[in-house]
Amino acid sequence: MRLANILDQLHGLGADAAAVSVDSPERNAAFALRWRLPFPLHSDPGGEAILRPLDLWNPGERGGIGWPAILVYDPVGQATFRFRSRDFADRPPDDEDLLAALRALALPPIASPPPWLPGVDPIEDAAALRVEAFGPFFRGIRSGVRGLAGRLSDDRDRAEAVRMSEMADSFLQAWNELRQSP
Repeated sequence: MRLANILDQLHGLGADAAAVSVDSPERNAAFALRWRLPFPLHSDPGGEAILRPLDLWNPGERGGIGWPAILVYDPVGQATFRFRSRDFADRPPDDEDLLAALRALALPPIASPPPWLPGVDPIEDAAALRVEAFGPFFRGIRSGVRGLAGRLSDDRDRAEAVRMSEMADSFLQAWNELRQSP
């Protein structure tokens, strides 16, 4: 979601965004339409085509999923920036490292492509997080983690709980910005 909010900045720095999921193309289509994703969401069940070759396969979670990650490649295919999370809830604390990596490439801006539309019919998935549940979900995470942080005695654990709360705050901020966009 945060990448969707800074997509114009990415295009201004000569970059574009795409996402990869282990879900089926039909489930990804439903997700992309539900969340109004302006960039492609690719399907890689089993992680064979994209996730495993990029060392982004997490076999220990739900039978195998992709690690949340952000990668930047230069025009000749060399990785110049890589963030790979430690678990499903870990996200980069801000976008500044990503934007700095793109600025360093000094690429010419690209024209914003038209919004991406999936090429398959979406399926409705009752288990998928509904748009109207996003705010309450992340407010609950934020509140629960803040409460837990006060009970922790180890400074590293407390710092980790604060970081998780800040991540939930950033998701809520990105969500509010996205809802206010046309």
